[in-house]
Amino acid sequence: MPEIYAFAPSHNSFPRTFLQTRGGWSGTGGNGSLPAGAAPGRDGICVFGIAINNYVSLTSATSSGTRALSVSRGGTSDPCQLLSSTVASAAPLLKSASLNYSLALTPYGGSTATYTGTSCTGAVSNLSASATAKVTVTYPCSLNVLKQNFAVNCTLQAVDAELVQ
Repeated sequence: MPEIYAFAPSHNSFPRTFLQTRGGWSGTGGNGSLPAGAAPGRDGICVFGIAINNYVSLTSATSSGTRALSVSRGGTSDPCQLLSSTVASAAPLLKSASLNYSLALTPYGGSTATYTGTSCTGAVSNLSASATAKVTVTYPCSLNVLKQNFAVNCTLQAVDAELVQ
């Protein structure tokens, strides 16, 4: 039976020696500083954390906008403007100019009418009781970590649908 040898470096010397031989050690140890090699991980966590926060904000704001739209029958002359202003105010950390809106209204037993943008005064006729309002909101995201883009055309998308009351 062949013998198996395992050589493990000392637990005291391994991290520092390993990083020093690869040019990644910048701290003196014991002072709370992170090695330079830990910066990409820290930056990546921040970038992905911001993207997830933007997604949570977007989905919550889209839900608020759809809910406001579903109870506004007869109370608005421009459903898209109501939707866009509600979403923008519900997500103040997102750039409102970068939000893209799509509203699909399907009257009960009718055909779907789709509107895009922040104004659609013609949509009032399709905003009837028991109609389905399907809202899609998109927002661009950036997943750049140390000059490497992990998603070139990154777009966050939230979709919500409600019955018009």
